[in-house]
Amino acid sequence: MTKPAIDQNKVLGASYVSEFFLEIKGLTEQYANYKNIHLELEYLSRKEGAKVDRDQLDNAKIAINNIRFMSNKVYIHFKTLCEILNIGQEISKPIIDSYEKINEPENALPEITDIEFFVIQVNKLLVKDVIKELLQTSQDILNSLYDR
Repeated sequence: MTKPAIDQNKVLGASYVSEFFLEIKGLTEQYANYKNIHLELEYLSRKEGAKVDRDQLDNAKIAINNIRFMSNKVYIHFKTLCEILNIGQEISKPIIDSYEKINEPENALPEITDIEFFVIQVNKLLVKDVIKELLQTSQDILNSLYDR
């Protein structure tokens, strides 16, 4: 018995949502890496006579660049899904504001609280009913491709 053909638009939509999930996961991992670097720098700044060396600053800059890179990818998916799913201002505005704080060009090292807020808020989207259901549907569609 052959299975019915899967609508290509559903497959593309499922892939898009799955990619968004993976990008949020990547962003969360980059945040965790930066948090560790930030804690080390914070410790050194409190320790009398301690100095931050060039490698530590370079590592912090690389970590911030990684966070900005991932936040840009996540943001594009987020804005697209906001329009498609009619996600309201009460949810989107705080995320947009925190995204903009992270990506202010004159702020070489954004506040850890701004980064954390953005990461938490986009993660919360994944557990909200609409996105959670969409993610599950996407996984079901993608899994059915491999069950053939």
